[in-house]
Amino acid sequence: MKVLTSKKKFEIRLNNDNNCIELEYKDIIAVKDFRKILGKVYDYSVENKTTKNLVDMRKMGMIPPEAQKWIESDWFPKMIQAGVLTYGMVVAQSAAAQASTEDLTEKIDDQREAGGVKNGFFGSLDDARKWIAEQ
Repeated sequence: MKVLTSKKKFEIRLNNDNNCIELEYKDIIAVKDFRKILGKVYDYSVENKTTKNLVDMRKMGMIPPEAQKWIESDWFPKMIQAGVLTYGMVVAQSAAAQASTEDLTEKIDDQREAGGVKNGFFGSLDDARKWIAEQ
């Protein structure tokens, strides 16, 4: 595991064993920072030719609606075009955070199905990594 970027509120890692970029949120993220962080994930995915992403969202909280729209219309389609087709998410325990994650997932379902994208939701990082490794 190689740390690519480490900041107070997030860390991005390259897991060569799983051909995966991992993003761990360490705190709640402002919308403007959210876009920058996911931009870095995109750049690292392209640079390292990874096909998988794993996001640990347990400490992030809700995904703001404007961020959800941006993911749906811009970021997610770019990731598919870059060849990232497997997504694992470790979801927060709060009902609000889970609801925003589910809402976003429903919005991008058509894109996922058309692009052959697989995703899974997990309560622990270990379970998510195990699933990613099997894909």
